[in-house]
Amino acid sequence: EAAQNQMWFDCTEEFKKWYMKNIPKPTSPPQQEIMQYLIDNPGSWYSKKEILRNTKVPDSQWRTAMKALQDKGLIIGEGPSMKRRYKLAEENG
Repeated sequence: EAAQNQMWFDCTEEFKKWYMKNIPKPTSPPQQEIMQYLIDNPGSWYSKKEILRNTKVPDSQWRTAMKALQDKGLIIGEGPSMKRRYKLAEENG
């Protein structure tokens, strides 16, 4: 009750609205396709080859899309570069 009297309740709602607008999202078509594939196929780690084979993402756009998704904290990668595998970050934990 004291928090509501001091406007914490409104502040929390405003923060929630701001957060939902600013939550990291995939922005380019390749990022969106990769995310959709991983969302539609949860629970496993996928190689670059598997993801490219099941999406329309060109190999030439792979590195940029994956770096952006990892920088946004949306996906995680594991393993050495030639055997690296990926999955949604939220599945990790």
